[in-house]
Amino acid sequence: MPWSEGEVTVTVNSRRYCAVLENFLRQKIEEYAEEHNLEDFWFRWSCRPHCTSSGRNFEDVPVPSGLFTLLWPPRSPHLSLRGSKYLKDKVSNRHPRSLDRLKEAIQ
Repeated sequence: MPWSEGEVTVTVNSRRYCAVLENFLRQKIEEYAEEHNLEDFWFRWSCRPHCTSSGRNFEDVPVPSGLFTLLWPPRSPHLSLRGSKYLKDKVSNRHPRSLDRLKEAIQ
């Protein structure tokens, strides 16, 4: 498992994140692309380990087909881009100042 050392689950920091990208994810993506005859592709989220300078440097690799960014809400894989934008616009227009107000804005 990439997010553990031995039998112990560990916190993801920039060093571990880059190690997983290099030693685990890159290989899996290459295998998947080869199996499905896909051109280059890359995924990136905006969570803390992904935003460190070492994480960004790792991601700055040349991509023959071009590189584009699709912002995706961190820790919200269940929201689509459209749903995330709708929710963000709805909530941020109200400027909730408490958890109860935030819940009201979301509903």
